[in-house]
Amino acid sequence: MAISRRETKTAYRYERKKNDVWTQHIIGVSDQLAETLGAAVLDIDHDGWLDIAFSRVWFKKSGCLARDPLGSPSL
Repeated sequence: MAISRRETKTAYRYERKKNDVWTQHIIGVSDQLAETLGAAVLDIDHDGWLDIAFSRVWFKKSGCLARDPLGSPSL
């Protein structure tokens, strides 16, 4: 996971395709990501899917990445 200091409202994840090939995917966008300093990956709502929690926002994962690659932002 990464949050760019150039684009502080967007969180990204990176998928490794090969040793030197990475694909960037947007996790989600939130104005509150600008004040975030860390993140954790855990099943917050106990639905069996890993969610991503930042200090002021979390992205709920509602299914597999193929069907729902961005998840749902929850505040």
